[in-house]
Amino acid sequence: MLRRFVQFCVPSLLGTCAAGLLASLAETAVHTRRPMETLAGAGFLLLFAVPLGALLSIVGRGLFRLWNFSELLRTITDERGASPRFCAWLLFVLIATSVLWGGMFQGMRMLFAATRVKSLVALGAVLVVGAIVLVLAGVSRPAVSCLEHWLIGVEARRTAKSKSAIAKPLYVVLVALAGTFVTLSVSWWIFILPSIRHLEFGFASYLLLFAVGVAVFPLLWRYLTARRLACVAVAGIVVATTILCILSSQWTRYQRPYGMLELWGETKLAGWAIDTLYDVQSLRDDLQLDGIKPTAISDDEHPNVVVITISSVRADRVPVYGGPAKMPRLQALSSKSAVFERAYSSGNVARRSLPSIATGLSPRRVRGRVVGGALRLDLRHVLLAERFRAGGYDTAGFFCCQGHFGRDGKMGLIRGIEHLEVEERASNLAKKTAEWLEQRRRGGKPLFLWTHYVEPENWARNHIPDTTRGKKDTRYNLSLADADAALDILLESVINTLGEKTIIVVTSDHGEGLGDHGIKHHGASLYNSEIRVPMLIAGPGISAGRKQQVVGLADLAPTLMELAGFEAPGMPHMDGQSVAPVLRGEADDVLGVGEAYSQMISDRSVHQSQAAVISGRFKLISREGGRYELFDMSRDPREAKDIKEKAPKLFESMKARLKRREALDQVPPF
Repeated sequence: MLRRFVQFCVPSLLGTCAAGLLASLAETAVHTRRPMETLAGAGFLLLFAVPLGALLSIVGRGLFRLWNFSELLRTITDERGASPRFCAWLLFVLIATSVLWGGMFQGMRMLFAATRVKSLVALGAVLVVGAIVLVLAGVSRPAVSCLEHWLIGVEARRTAKSKSAIAKPLYVVLVALAGTFVTLSVSWWIFILPSIRHLEFGFASYLLLFAVGVAVFPLLWRYLTARRLACVAVAGIVVATTILCILSSQWTRYQRPYGMLELWGETKLAGWAIDTLYDVQSLRDDLQLDGIKPTAISDDEHPNVVVITISSVRADRVPVYGGPAKMPRLQALSSKSAVFERAYSSGNVARRSLPSIATGLSPRRVRGRVVGGALRLDLRHVLLAERFRAGGYDTAGFFCCQGHFGRDGKMGLIRGIEHLEVEERASNLAKKTAEWLEQRRRGGKPLFLWTHYVEPENWARNHIPDTTRGKKDTRYNLSLADADAALDILLESVINTLGEKTIIVVTSDHGEGLGDHGIKHHGASLYNSEIRVPMLIAGPGISAGRKQQVVGLADLAPTLMELAGFEAPGMPHMDGQSVAPVLRGEADDVLGVGEAYSQMISDRSVHQSQAAVISGRFKLISREGGRYELFDMSRDPREAKDIKEKAPKLFESMKARLKRREALDQVPPF
């Protein structure tokens, strides 16, 4: 018995190893430069794929034998091979599954539009699914009877004409598979894709290769067993290569942790396997990270630093920049602040711009892997909070939400934060921050505090359209006002507890489309609607007023370090440039000085890569395929007229600037 079981399992084990090798080597070879890295990446994936694939293969083959489908078909079909009732049930299952999927999707959309309370959404989802299942169960028998009656009628007419049976199980299974494919495709293109714009499925080909290999190899094994030499040779090559890959992965894990981090960040499936099998974050204690402690420029007392980021704020909707939203607290702060007229985010999604704020790096130079809607940072990155903490600061963070800042997610953005609180609503966050600051009032150290609100990003959910508030601009402006109300609570507390020796920054991670250029939200372009953001900086020694110099979010980290009395690290640790001299009035504020660089990186929900460089009043956008757009933003703030044909010299000059920034992106950050 044991021998027969082992003989049964061998094809599944070998098939899984062979399929895993093909899929993993195909993926890692694309993203690695050296054979050892390729083998190691394949080994990490095989550690996960072999046991799972072998188990599924053994169970699947076992069930196929136990069901004995060939005998089953003979017992449920008539002499012509027809089985109307069985086929009717298959057709009903296909229809019911389509109805269930469609109903679940529409129900979840309605629930998320109605409320963002997770418990209510979960309860509603259960009720929706339960109701659909009950309805389908209730109509199942009469529906199957109708389908069976129809199929019997079809068979009777075909029998009269001496034609072959149409209600054969095999035919119906093929029809069901084709129908499922068509249904899923139509649902994807009509209902899902317009809502999410893009999902990256580049790794799906490797999964398909693995699945096909696992299914086909046991069939080939029957052919090989008749040829003993070929059987031994194939088994030996597969087993030896699998062992070599796994040993390479373990050697890399314990001898070259930096190499494992490269694989973790660059590959989709192998990186996911590394994330699943190991606690990657625990490796940080083993890494040699130099230069975390900043060098003080002088012996003067260091000021407090408060950074406030509000997600999805378009500069042209903020009253400070002439926008229509009601934000009296921000307006009051602007009178005491340096207000940058031309501030640009590093990216058009939070997972690219927030890490840029925290590291002082352009998005392409930030290493990590996309997990959900966030970027899990490479362990070798040193964040602004870590530098301030090493420089003698207390550090605190009050953030929305768990996806980017929760401890369980291990995204890395909270590294260096000693006191952390995560809360969804900005008003609650502001109150918690005020309470904590009041308790800490007599703290002996300077404080670095970062808080992040998301009310404007959720404008479509927070303010449900009705007869008086149906326009998206109105709903968006109301969400800006919500964020300003929280800002009022926070700034009042900061002034009362930290005093005047505090640097305050208010900015945003990116903008929002609101219909401009056909874009409702963000993550689809590098037009100003998505990347021009407010930036206000107030504090001791900072000259208030409008600043014309172009600035990017990557410039914020080195600027804050210099304002706080520290020497900001340059390349390769930071590629942002400090604008502290302009803020202190030590350098001329000239429109032609300064440069911003923004990027849109193709990933799970961004359909293509783009890059933009902004110098003075001009912006050049580079798209895939060598396509460019050049805009004069002073004369054309809505970016409707491409002027590259009318200004060829300017176009070449801007292209040279963009090429220089893209070349800097190739410099490793570590």
